[in-house]
Amino acid sequence: MSIDRYASIRYLDSRVKPHQIPPIVRVALEPAVPADMPKLIRGMKLLSYADPCVETFQQSTGEHVILTAGELHLEVSFVSDSS
Repeated sequence: MSIDRYASIRYLDSRVKPHQIPPIVRVALEPAVPADMPKLIRGMKLLSYADPCVETFQQSTGEHVILTAGELHLEVSFVSDSS
């Protein structure tokens, strides 16, 4: 078996790595109990390390935000993370 044709993918945005999908869903998070804020921050950091397609940050307003590749990606990230 041989490969007769091949194609290369060219990324127009040099900041996007070939294995990453640009995030399209943005959600602000806050803990149900304010005392759990350190746990939320730690969980967001762990999630962003585990999944390169997830971005997390804190806005200048203090709001904690998570960016994912889609709604299903967001749902799967939290379901698998809470198991």
